[in-house]
Amino acid sequence: MIKKPEVIKSEEIYRGWYRARKDTLKVDGLDQPYVYDVIKPGDGVGVLAFLDKDTLLLARQYRHPLEECVLELIQGGMNKGETPLECGGRELMEETGYAANLEYLTGNCPLPCLLDMRTHAVVATNLRKVAEPLDDPLETMELVKMPFERVLSEVLEGLHQDSILKTAVMTYQLKYR
Repeated sequence: MIKKPEVIKSEEIYRGWYRARKDTLKVDGLDQPYVYDVIKPGDGVGVLAFLDKDTLLLARQYRHPLEECVLELIQGGMNKGETPLECGGRELMEETGYAANLEYLTGNCPLPCLLDMRTHAVVATNLRKVAEPLDDPLETMELVKMPFERVLSEVLEGLHQDSILKTAVMTYQLKYR
């Protein structure tokens, strides 16, 4: 059985848009304590939004860490106490002006060796335009309508980088199609 290391000390070393901490661990087999950095960006939700049974509503958005535009699910960070379904509904409304029926699809931990983060995917159906998207200069995006089959094909070809897009599309295909 794998033994969990003892945390000798844990200190927050950065608090901004994300948090980072430095944990000092006592690891069996090591003579000296081991320093382990952990980044906590916060949990997030991606919305696999179906305009109809075959057409997805996606977002193309500039992502500075990659210095390029990326095709993504409608997505955002979860607020404290918010469920994935609540977050998905809020993000869909803020970014597109659509309300929808939501169903939980799946979740994952994108890089568990470094990130204390969970991402979730929800499916949105029966989309209804009820408002205009919020005007947020930090979230300028182009909404893109694409057939699900094309997105699936492009995911399988390795054309997209957004991990929750890939996870949601493949999970949906395996679970429902």
